[in-house]
Amino acid sequence: DERRKKLEALGATADIARALVDKKLDELALIVNDRDPGLFKEAAHLMLESAAFAALSASDQVKLLQAKKKGGWTKATLSAVMGEIASGQLAEEVIAAYLGSFDLEPIITAVIAANQSAVEDYGGGKENALHFLVGRVLAQTKGKANITQVRTKLLEALKRA
Repeated sequence: DERRKKLEALGATADIARALVDKKLDELALIVNDRDPGLFKEAAHLMLESAAFAALSASDQVKLLQAKKKGGWTKATLSAVMGEIASGQLAEEVIAAYLGSFDLEPIITAVIAANQSAVEDYGGGKENALHFLVGRVLAQTKGKANITQVRTKLLEALKRA
């Protein structure tokens, strides 16, 4: 009961706190909180949602969530990174690969050239067309590019197109 209250004091709901204690993940959650309090809630949720995440060390969890924030990763990218780490690759190497910079210009140019109807739709005010084009660029980078950076560079290229 004391362990549950400690988690609740950090911002976990009663249900989340109870589940963390029941699954014996409370100590891990507290270690994550000690290393980066801003990551506590997201880490707590992920520990309960993903066995792969819960199996990581607190250090790797913190690195992963910090990289997710820095890289603007989607949930799918986070899952892919966790999968590679779970397969035995070093967390630092996988994270570095996913945070690596891409030369987005040629990828964006090719996506725009191959998807002219979506470009025209976007020019006509259809916001979903932009989401489609962002998705095409992300697919070309196998989800490793920063989605915010892709969107920004794509918008710049569309203005020029």
